[in-house]
Amino acid sequence: MTLLPGIAMAATPQAHQPGPAQSPPLTATAGSDYQYTFTASGDPSWSLAGAPAWLSINSATGTVSGKVPQGTTSFSYSVTVTNGSRSYTDGPYTVQVGNGPGHGYGNGYGQAADLSTSLSCPGSVRAGRTGSCTLTVSNSGSGTARDVTATIDLPSALQAENCGESTDWRWGWNGSGCTISGNDATAQLSSIRAGHSRTVSVSFRATRGWSWKGNDRVEVTADAQSATGYGYGGGTPWGYNADTQSTAYVSIYGGRRY
Repeated sequence: MTLLPGIAMAATPQAHQPGPAQSPPLTATAGSDYQYTFTASGDPSWSLAGAPAWLSINSATGTVSGKVPQGTTSFSYSVTVTNGSRSYTDGPYTVQVGNGPGHGYGNGYGQAADLSTSLSCPGSVRAGRTGSCTLTVSNSGSGTARDVTATIDLPSALQAENCGESTDWRWGWNGSGCTISGNDATAQLSSIRAGHSRTVSVSFRATRGWSWKGNDRVEVTADAQSATGYGYGGGTPWGYNADTQSTAYVSIYGGRRY
């Protein structure tokens, strides 16, 4: 770069490694600290321009720092140094942001994910009638959950008919990536980014119940899991995180039990 007379400016790592002047890092990790120190001769004062609110600079030391928020894909900033009546602005620097690293040589998926589930079913349904249960899978971790599999396990009294995301089941077919085996509905939800959720629903028909005055209460269970990590370059996952499970109860009424 070309500086005004009397100002010599360089970007060097926080550790002040010896060697030629370097530019600030142009990659960062969501949920981690971004930091770099600029240096200049004389008695400089530093300021930022065009930076996100979470990024700041120490006006005396020239250290740029901040924690990159989840969901950030990129950010940019410029640095201005003032020395007496002279000033110079360098940038903008555009920084690309990725997810947190996985195990070993993993590609950043899985390890930092944190899945949770919430299962919603009707409190009661009349025998012979249809209903549906919806499973919401949420990722509150710092990384993307990859190869997420969600399963809703219905009891024999609730016969599974169709499953899928959104309202696919209402039209009498399974949604993409969702299958029914026996009385279990299994959906391949692919990836869920940090801070996001996906849902899968299964429709059923109640097949038995007690008298009009009583009911038959049955249990519905559901779970979800994601891959823990991958070898270098992706490919087959090393394993899967432990299931995160949810339970709901449905009362069947208005029919003779058999």
